[in-house]
Amino acid sequence: MEVKSNIKMVQISEIKEYENNPRKKSDAGLDIVMKSIADFGFRGAIVIDKDNVILAGHTRFRAAKKLGFTELPCDIADELTAAKIRAYRLDTDCVRAVHGRASYGVKLISHKTG
Repeated sequence: MEVKSNIKMVQISEIKEYENNPRKKSDAGLDIVMKSIADFGFRGAIVIDKDNVILAGHTRFRAAKKLGFTELPCDIADELTAAKIRAYRLDTDCVRAVHGRASYGVKLISHKTG
């Protein structure tokens, strides 16, 4: 296994949302991400393809845009084939869906925040 990353700062105006993104846009979710960015800064690169289309990070992108960012760190996955891009999108969507339904105990949350 190897770490693959090609992180560069990209003008937000050059980043394109994936038009077939299956995740529904939620203003409630957007507000939560905006607050997190305001509290902790922008953490974690947006993953984009060689054409600057988002593979992962749509909500963070929208939040940063709404907050007035002009550029974002992007991990440019320019080595991925079209088939690998489809598989990566499916994988990240499935992981988010499972994670979104996960429940955490109060004791664990207290440990993480205390």
